[in-house]
Amino acid sequence: PMDNESTSHDGPQEQTIPMVSHTSATTINDDIECTSDQVSFDYKHVHDIMRLNSFQAKLYSSDGHPSIKVSGMYLLPAMMNHSCLRNASRVFVGEAMVFYAARDIRINEEITVEYCDGLLPLMMREALLGSRFQCQCPRCEVERSVAPYLQEYSELFVALYAEAYEELRDMLTTGVRTSFSASERLANAYEGVRKKTTTFNHLTKLQKQWILAGFSSAFLANWFRKGHSTGFAQPSQFVTPVALELLDAMMVSVPGVEHTLTFAMMLSLVAQREDFQLSSQLFDKAKDECVATYGKQRDDVITALAMRAAQ
Repeated sequence: PMDNESTSHDGPQEQTIPMVSHTSATTINDDIECTSDQVSFDYKHVHDIMRLNSFQAKLYSSDGHPSIKVSGMYLLPAMMNHSCLRNASRVFVGEAMVFYAARDIRINEEITVEYCDGLLPLMMREALLGSRFQCQCPRCEVERSVAPYLQEYSELFVALYAEAYEELRDMLTTGVRTSFSASERLANAYEGVRKKTTTFNHLTKLQKQWILAGFSSAFLANWFRKGHSTGFAQPSQFVTPVALELLDAMMVSVPGVEHTLTFAMMLSLVAQREDFQLSSQLFDKAKDECVATYGKQRDDVITALAMRAAQ
């Protein structure tokens, strides 16, 4: 489903949906004759194709069992091209996958998705996409132009990302983690990126936001760790200009991401203790992110989804 309210269509237009015919293995064998010594098979290439064109999701059960990760190949969605500024988000409904407009889409604009997490630095996105694939979206071109100035922070992010994840997982599952050196070092790296970005006078505000969004996990790891350990007891230490700046960067760079929705809702709930007006503004942002993630729904449904994200 695409949001046409912002386009200049004169009215609803019927679109012809291409039919996909499933070809049986027997048909393939009838059309193509080959022997084993005639075929050169590049397993890694096939693996890369499957990895980049399959779609992953978490399936939740209604009986309280932990979620499970699944991966599937969907023929028509696999035709969509990648962009680190993708304009479509997706959700799974059972085994079906539904796409929504993550932002306003212009007439004749290509529908794009992301083949890797867009809220990662350029260095990590390129590693995930692999050597056979180089994204040339405007965001990647901008980030490549300043990559030498951010290399130190990018390498630190790549080195500490998994360790910081383990720190948070241990804290949440066992509650006995005492050292958070990776999370703290990533927080310092984010501050370094933020300061360095302010010196890029040739970049627009939006282009600087693309960079900050890529390093968002470097900030969020320590932010969440401190909040969890203190119960967000002092809201002014968490609802800060830096946190609000990052939320805006994440929403404008890659709209329709569940953990951005969670971040917005947590900021709203924490702010509610001291500043109801700011909390209300943040809740409106959370609902906007919810629409970008799950599509247009009834207001009560959007509110329920936003509240679930905070949990």
